[in-house]
Amino acid sequence: MRDLICLPFAGGGTAFFHPWTVQPPRGIKIHPICLPGREARIREVPFTRMAPLLDWLDAQLAPTLHRPHILFGHSMGGAICYALCLRRMERDLPLPQALVVSACLPPPIQRPVMMHKLDKPALLDRLRSYDPANLAFDTYPELWDLMEPVLRADFSVVETFDPSETPPLPIPVISLSGRDDPLVPATEMARWSDRGRGFQHHFFDGGHFFLRDAPAEVLHSVARSVLELTGR
Repeated sequence: MRDLICLPFAGGGTAFFHPWTVQPPRGIKIHPICLPGREARIREVPFTRMAPLLDWLDAQLAPTLHRPHILFGHSMGGAICYALCLRRMERDLPLPQALVVSACLPPPIQRPVMMHKLDKPALLDRLRSYDPANLAFDTYPELWDLMEPVLRADFSVVETFDPSETPPLPIPVISLSGRDDPLVPATEMARWSDRGRGFQHHFFDGGHFFLRDAPAEVLHSVARSVLELTGR
């Protein structure tokens, strides 16, 4: 049995991965992570920097990270998973059997806009570009006051983290992207091939949140890729 540890996009939570928990592939246990500031941890202060967030994850996941596991991150979650792998490699700690990065650009990333510094109208406009038809704040504007601090904190975590000058990981990297995602071009995702030992990339129909549209297809694709790249 292997744990598939899942980290969400900025502002996201464990609910994003709930469809995976219904009928996971044989031998895989879905382990969604609830970060501070949302869902069951809504009263906890969200992190704004990567290092303390990694400290927290190391503590929360201590037993799991010493068992066979895979790290999966969507968008912001992909950057966090990659950062966690780098830290554990530097400290000679057990690594995942594979790193899966979904809708997440590889470093170095050119950031023309720092989302965590935008004013409310500009930030909402940028969020619409992620998911134009399903921005919750357009339907439920009262959610904004609750989620704005979490979103700004999450964006700050990834926008202030720069892992550019780092050696490749000694594990396979699997990248996933939506064919219609304007924020994560497929040509850019190919650069993940330089960040690990062994690489596969998979396209799916949809935009930045393609996983929400075809959860079973994505999960089984990940399971097949891990088996092909690791033999386990």
